[in-house]
Amino acid sequence: MRHLNHPDLILADRIALRRSLEASLVPGRRRLQHLQPRGRWSHITKSVLIRVGLSPLMIGSIVVGAPWLYVSWQSTRPLASLTEKGLVAFTCPDGRQEYLALPKGTTVAVFDRSAADPVIGLWCPRLDYALASVPRASLRMWR
Repeated sequence: MRHLNHPDLILADRIALRRSLEASLVPGRRRLQHLQPRGRWSHITKSVLIRVGLSPLMIGSIVVGAPWLYVSWQSTRPLASLTEKGLVAFTCPDGRQEYLALPKGTTVAVFDRSAADPVIGLWCPRLDYALASVPRASLRMWR
């Protein structure tokens, strides 16, 4: 501490050094310095995130959107992809039967997961889903 009064230090440097040492010796402040983000951009980002996160529009979007997304997710049929290519007999909504060759990796909607052979569906434009039963081993469930 006696070096603070060294004659080679000019008055401005001496004052700056003394203030710096006093600030670093304040109890409690020193422990939290490593937890605080450094730099101008981190301060700007933090303030923007707080302002945007607490805005009425964002809070309203979360309050309205979260339940809507949950209901939509629960109402969506589970999806699966075919693990092997094969010929599948689909029953169309109008009652006719069609045979389609589906390549490996085709995404299908699963209508009945609990059956021994799950019922899958492919969308037929202007009609509805065409349904077929396939072996469980040929499906890879997504959710």
